[in-house]
Amino acid sequence: MKHFTLIILLLTPLSKALAQSPENGAWIFGEVYSIQPKENIRISLWNDAFEMANSEHPALDSIIPLNPPSLYAGTISQRSRDFNMEIPPNMLPAWIAFEDTLSGFSYGPYLISPSDSIKIKFDQIKQQVIFAGPARQSFEMSLGLSQLLERKLFEIPSMLDFSAQPAPRQELLDRFEANNKRFRRKVIPILTPRERLKKMNQTLPIFKEDEFALIEEFYRKRVPETVYNTLINDFISQVYFRIFYGFHGYYFRDIKESAPELLDTFAQSFLHLENQIDSLASKYLPLFSPNYIKMQEYRMLGRAAIEDKSVYEVSHLEADPGLREAVLTAHFLKRNVIIREGVSDLGKFLVEVQNPIFKERLETWYTASTPGLQVPDYAFKDEEGTNIRITDFEGKILLLNIWLTGCSSCRSFNEYHLTRIVQEYQNDPEVSIISLSLDQNRERWLRSKASGHYSPEESIHIWTGYEGNSTEHPYLKYFNITSAPQLQLIDQDGKLTGLGLDDKTYEGIRSEIENLKSHIKNQPNKTLSK
Repeated sequence: MKHFTLIILLLTPLSKALAQSPENGAWIFGEVYSIQPKENIRISLWNDAFEMANSEHPALDSIIPLNPPSLYAGTISQRSRDFNMEIPPNMLPAWIAFEDTLSGFSYGPYLISPSDSIKIKFDQIKQQVIFAGPARQSFEMSLGLSQLLERKLFEIPSMLDFSAQPAPRQELLDRFEANNKRFRRKVIPILTPRERLKKMNQTLPIFKEDEFALIEEFYRKRVPETVYNTLINDFISQVYFRIFYGFHGYYFRDIKESAPELLDTFAQSFLHLENQIDSLASKYLPLFSPNYIKMQEYRMLGRAAIEDKSVYEVSHLEADPGLREAVLTAHFLKRNVIIREGVSDLGKFLVEVQNPIFKERLETWYTASTPGLQVPDYAFKDEEGTNIRITDFEGKILLLNIWLTGCSSCRSFNEYHLTRIVQEYQNDPEVSIISLSLDQNRERWLRSKASGHYSPEESIHIWTGYEGNSTEHPYLKYFNITSAPQLQLIDQDGKLTGLGLDDKTYEGIRSEIENLKSHIKNQPNKTLSK
């Protein structure tokens, strides 16, 4: 009898959720089980696949307080805390993720649909996630596919990314960098061009895994068709994204330089992969898959490299007009694309865009990317907290170096290129060099500044002043700056010479500065500050 009563108590929240869920809305009941009871959990929700694909701010990003344990809520352990959350119909379907910000545990993302009711237990002691309720199998399928992919990727040697680490110790940074040097030296060149082509022609081993077949078959009739198709498509897209990314980033360039006689074979192999993904995409709908958008962009990058065309010129590879717009918008919103290719194709694409949200963003971006733009006058902070503005340097050529603690590329750029530039121009009255940190807090910025690893001491040091979310600074948002290192060169009138510098070497930067100085001196009515 006691056993029967306990079961009723555990199921009460689910039945209550079903009774109170609004039509086509969704209800989540969660439990966090840990040695040290938690106070809250962070919930992030994206109801736009494009925004999630581009790592943009979620539609919902909230810290949810956790409730003390109670029999009514079904949490009978003092180590448990629970929460419940109602998601309105206008925010569904969506991808939802959970994060324990104190311990670093993160879960998801999971796909949640209209009318879903789900109970989730995050067991941090056993390090597992348990689902219950009507939407249980949709969430279990998502978790199963995610774990399968993680296990397969774990078997592949890879670079270590530590740019998101909170104030990593120097010892840890050195260890990461040592690993990455070994990776570049020993892992990337390990395959000959012919071996790489052979690898391309093999059927992707992950789709031959018994576990994948079991997941696919088990959930086919247990999960709503639209959810099933979306989850399978997103999983497949993650696999092919990594393949297209690697082939575009390493394989094609290597074959072109060291074995050009294999280019035709490479193109045929790439076409074989494209046919595979087209067949799979026609079977499993990609409309709400963020990884499909990312995958298609890198597929287009690979095809563009093979045909020596631009991504815009091969964008017909995506037959769906809406998805094509999403892929191209994601592509053109990347700073490095505009820096490398200019705005010509972006201008052509703008004429075609039908999605009003994409069009508005691209028009703003097109204006911000045009050489000769007057730089917006926003304030930054120096060490003393004094406001520093770009207009404070009017009359001088200004090189703006944007960096971030933990960024290995920033350290390398500073060591081999920026330090030499600063040494050359530190006594030049015509040139000022500013180092702007993207760090999330002032203390981290000051520690890294003092170390000299990311910017020379002789440069002018500033910070956004935006605690916790530096990229929300209006200057960075205007120019879509979310990563480092980045460079901007501004003339003596406060106008941008271009969105950024493609050649970030000492020689390339020096050439750009000297060309600008020469251009200014050849204009009789222009004088520089002394």
